[in-house]
Amino acid sequence: MAGPWALRRATPHAASAAAEALNLACCLLLYWAVLRSNALAMAAAIAVRGVSTGFIPNVRVTWLKALPDQDISRRVLVITRVIVQSSYGLIGVLLLLGVAQPLALALVLLDAATSALAIPLFLSMRDFGVTAVPKPPSGALSSFGALFAQKNLPLLAGDLSLAVAMGGTNVFLVRAGEGLFRSSGGYGLSLVVYAAAFLLGGFLVQAKDGPLKIALKRSEPLAPWLLLACLALLSWPGLPTACHAAAFFIMFLAYPVFLLTLETLWFRVTSQADIGPTFANRQMLISLILAVGEVLYPRWSLGGELAVRLGTALAAALVYFLLIHERAPAPLPAS
Repeated sequence: MAGPWALRRATPHAASAAAEALNLACCLLLYWAVLRSNALAMAAAIAVRGVSTGFIPNVRVTWLKALPDQDISRRVLVITRVIVQSSYGLIGVLLLLGVAQPLALALVLLDAATSALAIPLFLSMRDFGVTAVPKPPSGALSSFGALFAQKNLPLLAGDLSLAVAMGGTNVFLVRAGEGLFRSSGGYGLSLVVYAAAFLLGGFLVQAKDGPLKIALKRSEPLAPWLLLACLALLSWPGLPTACHAAAFFIMFLAYPVFLLTLETLWFRVTSQADIGPTFANRQMLISLILAVGEVLYPRWSLGGELAVRLGTALAAALVYFLLIHERAPAPLPAS
């Protein structure tokens, strides 16, 4: 929510540097709070760090929309999302090696170090000519109202349906670790499988040309239906464990293709002036749904959880089918 407000009052390079400085301070406070067992300082550091974590992606998308080559901007947008999600695989590897706990504080310091490097990097980008986002004209829709503009409703419906279908992903990964991978690494292995599948899906989505681009064009329409089929297979208790494990991997391979394709559609149809506020409000709604999923899904049986995921995944797939159909090129007139 702070993103649109800040981007109308500061240039993106200044806002980016400020967000990284805030993250640096929070990481150092968190490190100190853990060493001193100060619960209040720890809670404050995590809360404020959440602000910078939510703010940085909205600044990033404003940067990317202002760059002259929109194809490169789209690919960078995809790559940054994939890097963040795939990084969970590192935590999975540390859990499998049994060293995650001792290295946790080292990872906090590593996060602080990356922010310290990012501050001068962002400040050096002042010559890119990306200015503060202009204020909307008088009588224009508010940034939140623009998200619900009629032309954006199908995309928003796809986003929100997919968020419900995949909400509480961390809880789902914990359950997969306790069930599918109980005898071979548990939660650590489920994180590694998730990260590897997401990385592969993201690699496919950012393909520029060649065989990968052909594979992407064929996989984009299939991704929602693959996601749906895998959820159905995971809901079938009589299947062998190997089938469930394969469905788990393919589901998280289809998920980023589906998710990142929706995100690139948003990137293409949103103007430079509106993209920061639109992405900020969109991310806020999705984050709320994902967070509620973390609370609600553990209270249900695994069967009930999968039934809700299956129903909303079907809704997301139908919306996606309509989106692709609407954006299909018109047939050439008969000669």
